[in-house]
Amino acid sequence: MNRAGTCRGRAGGLFPLGFGFAAWLLLTPTLPAQEDWMSARLLGSREGAAMAYDAARHRIVLFGGRENQFLADTWEWDGVIWVQRSPLASPSPRRSHAMTYDAARQRVVLFGGSQGLADTWA
Repeated sequence: MNRAGTCRGRAGGLFPLGFGFAAWLLLTPTLPAQEDWMSARLLGSREGAAMAYDAARHRIVLFGGRENQFLADTWEWDGVIWVQRSPLASPSPRRSHAMTYDAARQRVVLFGGSQGLADTWA
């Protein structure tokens, strides 16, 4: 059990770990309602993605990483299902970047990437 980690990769998706009273609890998604099948699916396996919890919207935001190529996709998890988002502007494909939540501005912030990137997105 990894107490320092915030997610665990698994075939078919990434599952955030929630902290219980004395132990980590694996939070597993349930199937979405019939009308949500077109917009929701499980994530494939990937490495080097970054996530941050958006406290204002109560969502985990995931960006990028690498599957067979560098990715530039944005996903949100509400505690039940992953939904892919398509923002009007988005960072370039990347992995090994950092993400955090800026509570003062109520924005998720992304920085850098392993390809020598040093840009900041909010």
